[in-house]
Amino acid sequence: MISLVVAALAVASCDYFTADRRLFQIPVRNGDSVFGPSDALYAVRELFAENRCPTPREFERPLCHTFVENDEQTTSCYVAVPAVGYFFVTKDYMDTYNIVFSRWD
Repeated sequence: MISLVVAALAVASCDYFTADRRLFQIPVRNGDSVFGPSDALYAVRELFAENRCPTPREFERPLCHTFVENDEQTTSCYVAVPAVGYFFVTKDYMDTYNIVFSRWD
């Protein structure tokens, strides 16, 4: 599944303006059980790296919200990249970061 997702981004050839609302998956680093802003930023940076796309220099501070109190699995983070678009990042029970990308427009 991950290879299919990675292939989908590769098709975009790092042209952020032709890709919109795509879902990507990145394996969780070191089996982290807690999910927060630093994990969301890691996942987005790793997405750029895995797809051999230039990593933007500027990322806005991730904004995260836990929708169900005391349940880390309901946390979702918003990561804005001014020159590219924005990402919603969540972590599932299968140790995978799920990333949804939308371009600015």
